[in-house]
Amino acid sequence: MQWKHINLDDNMISVIKVVNTITSKIALKPKTEKPIGFVPIPQHMSDLLRLRKQNLYDQHSDFNDDSLLFAGKKRMDYKSFRRPCNRVFSDHTAYDLRHSYASYLADKGVDIFVLKDLLRHENIAITINTYSHIYDETRISAFSLLDN
Repeated sequence: MQWKHINLDDNMISVIKVVNTITSKIALKPKTEKPIGFVPIPQHMSDLLRLRKQNLYDQHSDFNDDSLLFAGKKRMDYKSFRRPCNRVFSDHTAYDLRHSYASYLADKGVDIFVLKDLLRHENIAITINTYSHIYDETRISAFSLLDN
């Protein structure tokens, strides 16, 4: 991901490429059109990225928006991203982190259709089959509305 794909003012990341986790190569075109789009990021993440970007500008005279987010000018493969994550989250995969993100949002009441879009799922069935158990309490609360 290049810095030009991050809008720090609007707290959005543009998703235009994907990584094939089997070959560790960047695919120039995703296998489906659904992965292309925007993903919102929280303000504190934008603040951290803004600070990192300024530090990179200060440290590297050739730094620009075409520079890669985590590797400067040098291309890196998925393993280069996975290694630091494994040091921090030694018992978890990138998929586990994605699942935790989605489960947290579902538990906080995020609409399942919004969750589908955030996860870039091609269809709602994938999201429902994976996360519907988290919405059990929401369904029970919905029926309690009929008691009033």
